[in-house]
Amino acid sequence: MASFTSFNLAKQLLTSVPKLARSYAPPASTKAVKVPLALHGIEGRYATALFGAASKQQTLEKVEAELSKIKIAIEKDSKIRNFLEDPSLSRKNKKASIEALLKDGKYSETTKNFFVVLAENGRLPVTTKIINSFQSLMVANRGEVPVTIITAKVDFKRRIYN
Repeated sequence: MASFTSFNLAKQLLTSVPKLARSYAPPASTKAVKVPLALHGIEGRYATALFGAASKQQTLEKVEAELSKIKIAIEKDSKIRNFLEDPSLSRKNKKASIEALLKDGKYSETTKNFFVVLAENGRLPVTTKIINSFQSLMVANRGEVPVTIITAKVDFKRRIYN
């Protein structure tokens, strides 16, 4: 009889104590973002995530313009390229440097946060590939179709007779 009473007591305690189960946060937005192109690899995942974040913030064009400026700076300045690709610098140092560089009001919060995430995750060496993938998403989002036209150039010499 004592065990039956202790069982009932334990059952009452378990039902009266609030559940200590983990609850999940509600989704940030109920609006699902339709990504226009399926990309693969690390650069594809990051570009897709940036596209989704910028789309929810309604800053797609602004982020695209900012990334284009950053890409040009990376291509022109070897110091920036070496900084991004240098594996000897710690993630913490890279993150602090990125935050300092993007601190002024020239860049959107979406772009700043994105580069901080890249620095935290050690993905700064693939920045150019991610930017290229994001640009591909933007081209697909606008409905543009990239084409390459190859033509044969025929050079006929014209003779002029006097």
